[in-house]
Amino acid sequence: MNRSRNLAGVSLDNGLGAFKTQISYKAIRAGGLATEINERDSTRTCSVCLTVHPRIGLRVREWRCGVCSALNLRDLNAAINILRLGREALTHPGNLTVAGT
Repeated sequence: MNRSRNLAGVSLDNGLGAFKTQISYKAIRAGGLATEINERDSTRTCSVCLTVHPRIGLRVREWRCGVCSALNLRDLNAAINILRLGREALTHPGNLTVAGT
């Protein structure tokens, strides 16, 4: 089904939705909360100086920041940025989406 152009997006979105539901359920059961972090621009934002750079091709696996000259590995850089966003969400509770609400 994922190979069909018409059904692939629906099928993959449904799987992601089910995964989010399970995460929320587990968080509530453990007495915690779940929040969704928007990962937009996480690969092209320098994790050192937070400068957002122009689009970077998918084949580019590492790039150097034009502002601070930091060498950024695409996936590691994105992970650092998403972790930072998650920590910021936890320190500003008004921005959290509580699981199950």
